[in-house]
Amino acid sequence: DFIDSLAFTVSRGGIPWAQAKMVLGERYSATHDAERAVSEFAGLIRAEPSVAVGWLLTAKALLAAGQMQRAEPYLEKAYDLKPSGFAAYGLGVLAMQRKNLPRATTLFENALQLTADMPPALYQLSLAYALQRDLGRARAYAARLAQVAPSYPGLGELMVSLGMPGR
Repeated sequence: DFIDSLAFTVSRGGIPWAQAKMVLGERYSATHDAERAVSEFAGLIRAEPSVAVGWLLTAKALLAAGQMQRAEPYLEKAYDLKPSGFAAYGLGVLAMQRKNLPRATTLFENALQLTADMPPALYQLSLAYALQRDLGRARAYAARLAQVAPSYPGLGELMVSLGMPGR
């Protein structure tokens, strides 16, 4: 089967052990088997705790399974080790859920610095500024999102609520 073939390839030097763990973990994640994916990625974390990839892949698997709270420490660690747009965005969403708008705003801005024009970060940042009653910035980020991803879900409603012409 697939696992045996992968193990054989690793034992023959065809691919490194860490890459096999990533392949298998991503396969489990794609089939929505978060527990097995997390188990595979945990091996990466144990082997290289100071490398962000294991932490980030674990967070992605948990997020895909809808386990936001469980993903948080993995996102935090990945972000501490090597900031990424994905980690900053995920942490920003969690901050928004907790109504910590200043932290959410900072994280969404960081996400955009790390991954330019990330549509979900643009949307959330516009929303965060609107909730802080900073309509100028809220409108600016909504307008940027309209340029980058004009059919982004909820954009039209957001623009109307901000007093902008809808799309």
